[in-house]
Amino acid sequence: MHSPSAQAILYDTWAGGLRPGTQDPPEEPSGVAPEEPNAHDSLGEGYLITGQPERAIEQYTRALELAPSFVVAHTGRSFANAVVGRYDAFFEDVDILKVSSDVTGFAPATFCFVRSFGLTRVGRYQEAEAERREGRSEEHTSELQS
Repeated sequence: MHSPSAQAILYDTWAGGLRPGTQDPPEEPSGVAPEEPNAHDSLGEGYLITGQPERAIEQYTRALELAPSFVVAHTGRSFANAVVGRYDAFFEDVDILKVSSDVTGFAPATFCFVRSFGLTRVGRYQEAEAERREGRSEEHTSELQS
């Protein structure tokens, strides 16, 4: 029998119907090594879904401090930064994810669409449209290569 992953432990902790503002995710859940970046990434997700984006940013940043190559932590951190209106940080994380798509397994078009969303939030509509078009082109290229 293998031990459950940090993510499984944390998600089990929240499975009881956690709602925004009703309960905090655990600071450090039992059975999870604090030096494991996935544990901090998962805590970040918990804070983000419970309406605590500042705490989420802290956890995602901690995951990246522990393992800079743990690029998926940029995903949640980008969304948390958007929630608090830090769009420069949002764009930095999305750009890192886009150039790391070979590591994350996400299609490059995904980041065009996410970046396009962020651009609309800051009123840069023409850039958002260009990004959306690039995403569509990326999707088309990917389909042709399949």
